[in-house]
Amino acid sequence: MANRIPISTELEFDVCGNSVNITWRAPTFGRRKIPFKPPYDEATLPLVVKALDAIQYPGHPQQGPQFSADEQARLQKLELWQSDRVAADAYKHVGIAIYDGLGEEGKDALNDVRNEAINQRRSINYILRFPKEDVHLAALPWELISDQDQPVLLSRGTGIDSCERYVDIDRALPPTLPSDQHLHLLALLPHYGIPQEIRQQEHTARLESWGKLRETKHITFDEIGPVTMRQLDDYLRNAQRRPDIIHYFGHGSYRDGQGYLIFDHDGDERELVSTVKLAAALGDVRLLVIHACQSAMIDQDCGLLTGVAPALSLVTGAVVAMQLTVQIAAAMRFSEVFYEELLVRYRSVQEAVGLGRQSLFSEFPDNANWYVPTLYIRSREPKPFHLQQPPHTIKPPEFF
Repeated sequence: MANRIPISTELEFDVCGNSVNITWRAPTFGRRKIPFKPPYDEATLPLVVKALDAIQYPGHPQQGPQFSADEQARLQKLELWQSDRVAADAYKHVGIAIYDGLGEEGKDALNDVRNEAINQRRSINYILRFPKEDVHLAALPWELISDQDQPVLLSRGTGIDSCERYVDIDRALPPTLPSDQHLHLLALLPHYGIPQEIRQQEHTARLESWGKLRETKHITFDEIGPVTMRQLDDYLRNAQRRPDIIHYFGHGSYRDGQGYLIFDHDGDERELVSTVKLAAALGDVRLLVIHACQSAMIDQDCGLLTGVAPALSLVTGAVVAMQLTVQIAAAMRFSEVFYEELLVRYRSVQEAVGLGRQSLFSEFPDNANWYVPTLYIRSREPKPFHLQQPPHTIKPPEFF
């Protein structure tokens, strides 16, 4: 794609009683206020998310979340249940339901933006701003939004579109580093719940790209594994340089309205590390990449900022996390593409996430995981977030 600035279009949600409106802003038409009808009520949405989570398991329906007879009947009415399992194409039905919720005015606005982007051969950044108290809107898997043909984010060949969730606070992004200053990465690799074979696969796949980036002086990196909060604290206090990017590969948990990452503790035990502790420890990190199931999930009752990703986006520049269970192979492939685009080709975080999603959609036959990566950015200003300033002429290393 040519180096053209993406078209930014903002969707700011407002809830008044039982009505939901979207103030939609775009260079094409200025400002429009449109009604939005959420496709699922607050009682149904958790079941829909559970269904999307189930199809991430290759062994579904024998593996993964199980469904009662009542839940199966409710999903069948939504066209999300087929025979004895969640329908393999459930993501299509959910995406179309979100699209239909825009109504004719919203669909017209979307088409105007897409046509303008095609005419200008530019990509689109869909910027979503949610009120903190209305988390049922943020809990919708907006990355899935689809017309009758295919997902909106993957429907054009002229650029990589992105869907970004902005935490609505007036705080600046970290400054862009010069291209000749390498980035420092820290990998957190807890052992708890991760089989040795899987840890080795992740390690091999990541070092294949990270090792070459280190050789060409694009990055330096360290690893902690197994990892406890004490080890992380010691590292951050004593390291010669604070990490710019933290990469976490492990498990996430969501309980009692709070998001956690799972660290190691006393041999084979685990420690649930809350977002409060993580935010205190990692407050000046530029980017967090969290390969943990449900690290971007939010809770209906306890608020948007209880999830790991949205909570940590308050204290770091951006968070890439997973809104559902994620297959190991998909997580590793997304990571490979994401870091290559971000660190070698100097793309923005938005572009790198978009290209990672596109690779998952193209390469995995079940199409069940491309929408799982979720991006939260801490900013009021919608613009591409670059960790480094691209050099005038970019020549990717030969190994890529």
